[in-house]
Amino acid sequence: DGWSHTVEYLERFLEKQRASGAPGDAHGIYLPLMQTLGTRTGELHCALSRRTGDPAFDPEPVTERDFAAWKAGIRAAAGSTLELLAARRGQLTSPARDDAAELLELRERLLRGIEGFRLPGGAMQKTRFHGDYHLGQVLLQKLDFIITDFEGEPARPIEERRAKHSPLKDVAGMLRSFNYARWTALRQALEGHDDYERLAPHAEDWETRVRRSFLGAYEAAVRASGLYASFDDMRELLE
Repeated sequence: DGWSHTVEYLERFLEKQRASGAPGDAHGIYLPLMQTLGTRTGELHCALSRRTGDPAFDPEPVTERDFAAWKAGIRAAAGSTLELLAARRGQLTSPARDDAAELLELRERLLRGIEGFRLPGGAMQKTRFHGDYHLGQVLLQKLDFIITDFEGEPARPIEERRAKHSPLKDVAGMLRSFNYARWTALRQALEGHDDYERLAPHAEDWETRVRRSFLGAYEAAVRASGLYASFDDMRELLE
C-alpha cells in the first residue's frame, strides 16, 4: 500500500542523508508516483461528478448554508482538539510539547480565522467522495495506483458518510497523510541517533515537494470538470 511504500522509502532516504548527504536527483523516482496519485485522485473526483440522473450521486452547487454548516463543524472539531491537547500536553515530550504550547497560544487566532473565512467567489460543486482518503487506501501496482475502501470513515454515521461534500476533503486527507508519513519516517530514522537538526529539514523538504507534485497533477486532472471555477480560488479553503 502507499503508506508502507512511502514510509519505507523516506526512511531509506533519511538514512542516506545521515551517511552521505543528499543525492543530486533527490526523490527523482518517488515524485512521479505522487504525480500519478494526484492524477488518479482527480480522475476519481471527475468520475464522481458526472451526472447520471441518480440524485444520490449527481453533483450539486455548494450553497452558503452548506458552507456555514461545514465551517461550524470545523470550528467544533478545532475546539475539541485544542481542549484535548491542553489536557494531555503534560504527557508529551519535546519538541512536540513545545509545538503544543505554541499552538495553544494561537487558539483564538485560529478560531477567528475559521470564523472569518468566506465561501470562495467562484462556483464549486459538492459530490460524493471517498471520505477516508490517505496513503493506506491506495495500492501501488506497476507504478500506478488502485484506490480502495470506499466506505468512508467507519466511526461516522452512515448518513454522514453518504452526504455530499467538497471533494477537497479527500485532497486534504491525502496532504495530511503525507505529513504523517514525514513524521513517522523521521521518528523511525532517529531511533538510536541524535541528529534531529540534521535530518528534519530533509523530511520537511520531501513533504513540500510531494505536496507540490500531487497538487499540480490533481489540478490538471480536474481543470475541465466544473468541480471548481478556479482551483486557485480553492487553495485557501484547502488550507
